[in-house]
Amino acid sequence: MNDSPESNDSVEEPDREAREQPGGPGGPGEVVEPPVLTWDLAAGGPPVQPFSPEELRVAFLRPHRIVELILGRKERLARNLWQGRSLWVLALLLLLTSVVSTIPYGALSPTRSFWKIAILYTGSLLICFPCLHVFAQFLGFRLDLSQNFALALVITSVAGLFTFGFCPIIWFIDYTTQYGAGKVVSPGGLSVFLLGFSLLMGIVHMGRCLLLQNGRARDVALLWVLIGLWLPLLTFITYRMARVLGLL
Repeated sequence: MNDSPESNDSVEEPDREAREQPGGPGGPGEVVEPPVLTWDLAAGGPPVQPFSPEELRVAFLRPHRIVELILGRKERLARNLWQGRSLWVLALLLLLTSVVSTIPYGALSPTRSFWKIAILYTGSLLICFPCLHVFAQFLGFRLDLSQNFALALVITSVAGLFTFGFCPIIWFIDYTTQYGAGKVVSPGGLSVFLLGFSLLMGIVHMGRCLLLQNGRARDVALLWVLIGLWLPLLTFITYRMARVLGLL
């Protein structure tokens, strides 16, 4: 029998090297897609892993993966938020998504301005974010700046992705509508509805990430109260911003 520590290290070392390999079995630089994981550990699945820095960097080069990363992997996204993994890289990705994904909708919708939707969502959030961060620190939540910023940007990035999805629809309706003819809903009115709906989906997705938080029940409840009091402020500022930009 060989129970020496050296034998255990020799068995575990290949696995450790395989995990730390920056590339993958397909070649250098290729990111290996992680296995499908489940949040419910009671179901017998492995623990959910946060997004690695390599996966987040690849999303900058392959934008189509951003939709899967933000919308389709909410459990892993929540792990990054609550475990504090690669938060500034994640925040930068969410910020760029918030801005860039709204450009097609702004350019092709009745808005006719590629920058206004980005200002509507991201500008309103940046106005309201200092209030959220200050109150979070005052109430004793252990959320640093990067954590709080990334959590808030979930709203605008998801809203931007939804406007990207609605872009072909609003363009087609606007292009095929004869102005002056009797109609129940104008393209401009439909656009306002879609913008409001997109913002609502961003808020819902932020709530889904909050539901996946691990912590003391009292802290989780207080965080829900804080976010619940902050969201009406964000909604009001977004409404005022829409009026300033001429979207209403």
